[in-house]
Amino acid sequence: MAEQDELLAKVASEAKEAIKGKIEEVSKSIDTKLEGLATKKEMEAFKEALEEIKNVKDIEAVQTALGKVEASIKALKEDPKVEKDGDVVLNYLEASKEKIAKLKENEIKSFKTKMVLKDFALATSFTDEASGIPFLPVDYRDNIATTPDIREAFNILNYVTVGSTNKETISWMEEDSETGEALFIAECVAKPEVSKTWKRNKTSVQKVADFSKVCDEVLLYLPRMRQLIDQFLRKLVNISIQDAILNGDGTGDNLLGIIPQATAFVAGTKASSVKFANYSDAIRASAAQIKCLGYMPDCAFVNCDDIFQFESLKDENGQYLSAPLGGVRLIECPFILPGEFLVGDCSMANVDFFQGITSEWDRNGEDFRENAISVRSEAFLATYIASNNVGAFITDTFANVVTLINKA
Repeated sequence: MAEQDELLAKVASEAKEAIKGKIEEVSKSIDTKLEGLATKKEMEAFKEALEEIKNVKDIEAVQTALGKVEASIKALKEDPKVEKDGDVVLNYLEASKEKIAKLKENEIKSFKTKMVLKDFALATSFTDEASGIPFLPVDYRDNIATTPDIREAFNILNYVTVGSTNKETISWMEEDSETGEALFIAECVAKPEVSKTWKRNKTSVQKVADFSKVCDEVLLYLPRMRQLIDQFLRKLVNISIQDAILNGDGTGDNLLGIIPQATAFVAGTKASSVKFANYSDAIRASAAQIKCLGYMPDCAFVNCDDIFQFESLKDENGQYLSAPLGGVRLIECPFILPGEFLVGDCSMANVDFFQGITSEWDRNGEDFRENAISVRSEAFLATYIASNNVGAFITDTFANVVTLINKA
């Protein structure tokens, strides 16, 4: 209430000051126009003299002089500023009594007015601010030019297991140690003892967010800007999610990503076994290692620069080679560094969301005073791989794997 009363008082004060200045200008203008003209008494004297004079020339001279005075006075009377400027504030406040009453009763949240000065003269009325109608004299096209971002073309959520949660902590059970085995035995002898243990594991939901401050006049000029700003903030949140699911180091409030948990390539029996080993052989060898652990690798993520290596492979005769990659799909991923790769059974990686990516617009701090509005975008999620399933993923460099499996 206090802020609203203060706002009204400020509007009235500014209006009075503006009117005072304009009335002074009009007064000076009137004084200037009256310079050299006859006063009212002098005008009456002209008329009396006219009745007494009989000479035609004298009568014509007096009539001419008097006509000039009357014409000047008539012109001044026809000027609307002389009569109407002083009543502007009173007329406006009288017309706005009902709206001001609603403002004091908190029936409306805001009340914005403007005083218009045109051609250096005080307008005869106040006007309420127009809302929702663009008023820039510019023809903006519907399509707004944007800069391509390769990170937007990739979505790790298309490959991993995605779920939902409404809890702060996600917990699951996983197999731990195993001892003993079943044996073929004779009748009436002790059976071999076996045992299995399980353990509980857990992870926490983390929040990713961003924030922007926008001039609210931009939203008035360009109605589509609200949608574009919202898309921009959501895009940045989504990019951070993508990067965290793959590369998050798990420290502080960061998610623990797939790559920090993945294992390195182990050549084993594949060491020095492939003649003229290349990038494709590195992927096939990694997929084989994962299959031998009982998983079903389905994806191989590589940087866009390395996609070129696969597409340009040729044999000794210059013929392009296009060979299977051990049953995995080659996927271009901007979050993988050049020269590196990630191969895995993506069903073993889990991402659980609380809601999705949300956006909210509101006033913040000095926003109202600064003609600004704030918008934030955020998401809550958790990522995890059971500790006994980290073998489902292998990350390494092409150079290292090719060196290990190449047959000299």
